[in-house]
Amino acid sequence: MEKLRAFLRLTRPQFLVPGLALYVLGALLSFAYGAQIDTWRFVGGYLIFFLGHFSLTFSNDYFDRRADSFNTPTPLSGGSGALSSHPELARPALHLSLLLIAASLLAASLFQIHYSMPWYFIPLVLAGNILGFFYTAPP
Repeated sequence: MEKLRAFLRLTRPQFLVPGLALYVLGALLSFAYGAQIDTWRFVGGYLIFFLGHFSLTFSNDYFDRRADSFNTPTPLSGGSGALSSHPELARPALHLSLLLIAASLLAASLFQIHYSMPWYFIPLVLAGNILGFFYTAPP
């Protein structure tokens, strides 16, 4: 049960809320400029973003686990502290991060097929996922 609690701490859902807010803001801006309101397109696009964004919580804790062992986590910084107390969860956290990136790319591929997105849609999603992952990784 303690491992499950530690793994759930890795998710840090408080960081997903600003991402959702920014996604909604972007959608509202596109609607203001004349884009058609399409609920399923909105949800599908957010799914792609959510999966990539959610992967960051796991990769960030994975790559910062040594430094985080010297910190006291706060709601906004210092990691979740889960990998300091349960280092055996480090590899599953990294694997889950990579799995979420793959799921984001799969969702983007299905989205591109369904909505006939331009050719550069998948490369942009891939670039966003790669930039996010390596943002959390050490230099």
